[in-house]
Amino acid sequence: MFSLNKLFTSNIVRIVTAVILVLWGICELYNTQESAEATNQESYTPPPSYRVWGRGLVYDCAKKEWACVGRYAYLQCRANMKWNVGHDRPYECYVVHVYGTDIDCILVQLHHLTIPVETNFCHKP
Repeated sequence: MFSLNKLFTSNIVRIVTAVILVLWGICELYNTQESAEATNQESYTPPPSYRVWGRGLVYDCAKKEWACVGRYAYLQCRANMKWNVGHDRPYECYVVHVYGTDIDCILVQLHHLTIPVETNFCHKP
């Protein structure tokens, strides 16, 4: 009788644990779908300030300047590009490439400043 009671209790614990895991999975799936819907309706992200140097090369379409920016500004520029594409607007900021070091980015930036480079990508979302 004692082992039957222990076996019965063990099975109940397993069933309750399985139910909890299923409910948790359903909640996670629901939260994931809500966050996906929220990202589809994301708000406008302005272009970055271009003040912090880094290894990400971007082009400021408004001022017509090349800039090597840090991670946050690079990601902000990319979010701005994504928003502009989604709303059929010309780019305000255009991400080009992330280089290995700040110096590598600066050298490419200087190259683009001294040799004319096409920037017609600003007008094509």
